Amino acid sequence: MKKNFRPVKTGIIFGILLLSLFTVFATSASAGLFNATPLITVTYPEQNENVVPNTKALRIKLQTTFELVGPLASFVKNSPLLQDTTVPITLNIMNTELGVDAALENALFDIKLGVNTPFESTLTVTVNQDIQANTVGTVKIRAKSDPITGFLLGVKGGAREFDVGFIIGYWPVISPTTPKGTFQEIGPLDTADFTIDIENLGNAQTYVAIELLDVPEDDWSISMPSSVQLASAVGTSGSGTSKTVHITVKPPYGFGLHNELKPFRVKLTPSLLGDSSQVGQYEIITFNVQSVGMSPGIGYEIPLIVSVLVIIGFIYYFFRRRK
Repeated sequence: MKKNFRPVKTGIIFGILLLSLFTVFATSASAGLFNATPLITVTYPEQNENVVPNTKALRIKLQTTFELVGPLASFVKNSPLLQDTTVPITLNIMNTELGVDAALENALFDIKLGVNTPFESTLTVTVNQDIQANTVGTVKIRAKSDPITGFLLGVKGGAREFDVGFIIGYWPVISPTTPKGTFQEIGPLDTADFTIDIENLGNAQTYVAIELLDVPEDDWSISMPSSVQLASAVGTSGSGTSKTVHITVKPPYGFGLHNELKPFRVKLTPSLLGDSSQVGQYEIITFNVQSVGMSPGIGYEIPLIVSVLVIIGFIYYFFRRRK
């Protein structure tokens, strides 16, 4: 009896062993016994256009390719078991710099295994004025591929991160104010003094050209500087970003009664310091000076002095005779 039971026991053990091996093999085969390593690459063309703060967005074309690397790459790629297999790929924005906003178009797609044609996505970038001009901004992109499982063969999941760079453009914006107003009434012998406080809101050192648009053809005299230079509003803690421009106006003072109004315009044009081709929107301010009063005329000083001397002489002569 014992002799007959021994072969049965051996067969049961052998059967359990075969079943276990079959289960392990089937599980491994369904998960891909031979898995190739993926390589995702994201490239983009060199940017010929800067992204200017607070203006239109910069659109960057991203080219994504997928390939297999390692000793199993060729075997897995050319196997009929994975023929016409597509790999799901996802692009995500991991982080951006302060002042940079970014968005992705066509961020979810499939790439056919073994096809080298890149898939095109679009990265849209906008920036604000808080980033210094002519510096490099970056957006970090993460490309992730899902694993592919097949009978015996498969492809591992993969992920890579890429920095997409671009140049921050110049934002040429100034803010002029007139603390003393734009109208003054003076006498013919007085001088009007206007001030313009010019503040740089831009993200780089700025040259402001100051131009008098209405050059007086009469005896009015208008004096002011031709330019000012302002520090960048970014990273300077406000030091040197604002300056005051003085404008002096002298009316004609010919003999007689005066009541004359003189309007004139001042044009302020910002541009990048050292590069006049990068010009911003100009600002025009209109001033008015009213000259009202009596004037003794040109050269009145000498007759006045002579008259004073004559009066003094008469007074001296009068008091001397009384003695």
